[in-house]
Amino acid sequence: MPFDKLSVIVPFFNEATTLETSINAILEVDVGIEVEIITVDDGSNDGFSVFDSPKDSESIICLSHATNRGKGAAIRTGLQKATGNIVVIQDADLEYNPQEWIKMIPLMTEGTEQVVYGSRFLGKIDNMSLKAKIANLTLTRLTNLLFKSNLTDMETCMKMFRIDLLKDVELVSSDFRIEPELTSVFLKKGIPIKEVPINYMARTVSTGKKIRAKDALLAIIALFRFRFNH
Repeated sequence: MPFDKLSVIVPFFNEATTLETSINAILEVDVGIEVEIITVDDGSNDGFSVFDSPKDSESIICLSHATNRGKGAAIRTGLQKATGNIVVIQDADLEYNPQEWIKMIPLMTEGTEQVVYGSRFLGKIDNMSLKAKIANLTLTRLTNLLFKSNLTDMETCMKMFRIDLLKDVELVSSDFRIEPELTSVFLKKGIPIKEVPINYMARTVSTGKKIRAKDALLAIIALFRFRFNH
């Protein structure tokens, strides 16, 4: 089967200052195959619609939740509407540059890989706090111990994968636990995850960062749950 269409799922909540720039950045990427963009507004209340004047509205599907349900719920909603045979998750907060896909997509379209992650710890990281680094590295180390994997960045939000890998899986996470859940699905299926280095510009809480310390604890619990019960 040719892998010739990329579905870009863009979950967002209250990203009025970055959303339009993010969408336009996505539209500028040339990956060599057809691209559909699926934005999922997860109950934003900042008075900002998807964006005022998109460059190419025909390639964008706009979905929304009436209330804030969490990033995982937004991703699950996007997956239900995706028609591409490759999917990439792209946050709308400008921490991840969609131009990094150019390193990832050939591995998918040429059939050498089924899952590709953009690893921040193999590339260049700017602005990430020491606490965040420790939390991310701890969660990755735990993932490797539980699943006998060799990842450097399980929590990366730039995940690209074949959509058929999820055809017999019902994802359940509604919040940030979607990251360990997706990883556990792939690893429990015995699918290797290829990592490529990416550049990453972290935000702070004051500039809109939404993940908190409690989310790291929830991710630890989720990893055990998904390893042994899911």
